[in-house]
Amino acid sequence: MRAIELVLETETRGSWAVLSIGGEVDLSNAFKLSDALLDLADNGHPRVVLNLADITFMDSTGLGALVTSLKKIKEKQGTLVLAAVPQQVERLLDITGLSEVFATSETVDDAVGA
Repeated sequence: MRAIELVLETETRGSWAVLSIGGEVDLSNAFKLSDALLDLADNGHPRVVLNLADITFMDSTGLGALVTSLKKIKEKQGTLVLAAVPQQVERLLDITGLSEVFATSETVDDAVGA
């Protein structure tokens, strides 16, 4: 079985960095997601929107990467907003109680206040 590549794209919208990801987030690549989020926070982008619109799968490892990233971004007085959360990921957040921890938005435009 071949792993599906995790695709990462970054853009800036006003004072926000938008990280759009696509594919599957699992044990084989969750570190790429957390590294990308922390790189943004470490390099002058404390306000980050994570666009999840093109995610096809996320396991508990991916969820762990999000939790770790959120904690480190908050330590830097930053903000992380999850945008366009797919139903499967939303269900995972609800089951684990993390829907109360993460800020979410229907769209990236809503998240950045466009």
